[in-house]
Parts: sequence; C-alpha cells; structure tokens
Amino acid sequence: MSHISQIQIKFVATEDRLLLRVSSSEQQEFRFWLTARLVRMLYPALYEALSKTSTLATQSTANAKREVVAFEHQQAVAKTDFKTRFKETKQTFPLGEQPILVTKCQLRPVNEGNTILALAPEKGQGIDINLSSDLMHSFTKLLIDAAKIAEWKIDAKPLSNPLEQGGDHITIN
Repeated sequence: MSHISQIQIKFVATEDRLLLRVSSSEQQEFRFWLTARLVRMLYPALYEALSKTSTLATQSTANAKREVVAFEHQQAVAKTDFKTRFKETKQTFPLGEQPILVTKCQLRPVNEGNTILALAPEKGQGIDINLSSDLMHSFTKLLIDAAKIAEWKIDAKPLSNPLEQGGDHITIN
C-alpha cells in the first residue's frame, strides 16, 4: 500500500462492529470490520509494541516503563491531526467497497520503531499497514476511543484520557 493519508475508526451500532477506513495518498480506500473479540486481542499486542521503544530499555521498574509509554503516547497524540474531517473524496477500492471482516491480525516490528499491522479476512486478500511509532499511538487512541463508544469492555492499560483531544479519524500530512 502507498502512504496513508487518513485513518478512521468508528462504531457502527447496527453491526456492533468498528469500521476501520484507511485511505492512501493514491486515492485508494480500504475498509475493514473489527469485532470486539479482535479488538480485545489486538489492544494488548499494540500496547506491548508501544512498550518496546529504546527509551524503555533504560527504565528499571514496570511503573517507570508505564509512565514512559504514557508520556510518549501523549506526545504522539498531541502532534496528530484529529480535527480535519475524514475526506469523502472519490476513491478506488482495491479490496472492494464492502468492508472486509478481519479474522487475522498480526503486528510485526520492522525497522526504526516501525511496525507492520497486517489485517486479513479468513480467506482472501488483506493489507499490511506500516505504522510509525507516532502513528501506532494515534491508531491505538482511535481504537480505544471507538471501543469505549461501543461500550465494549477492553482491558486497556491507560495511555491517556479517552476522547481527550481526539475524534474518530486522523489525517496524516
């Protein structure tokens, strides 16, 4: 996939699922359904990935590590554009217009703090999304905020106050 231009995660009550929309700089949009079960499994993996930064290696206690993750999260979220609305422009849909139900999800560290988020259906094609550390923090915030709106009980370690300085989408410049 080319560069990400926007990400949106919002709760769709009639489906009791989260709709993840990812648009690219090449006017492509990818749509996925995320279930509560998947989100409950994904959040701990995201938190663990966020907890593996080089600054954490110098921290000796679990409490100090949590504080550093929370600080890094607040810094990343503060730099994120949650205000620009998700653009409803003419897009192509390489995987189809209908959202794909994600049944397979994987996080793989790559380089320099980047992580690949692989999303795929039971059968068929999915995508790999390259998340920088800052983008992973912002994605995690969107995910947790949407899960709270859905009233899903997610055992989320606190990173920051939910719905503070956020929304259901982010724009990447």
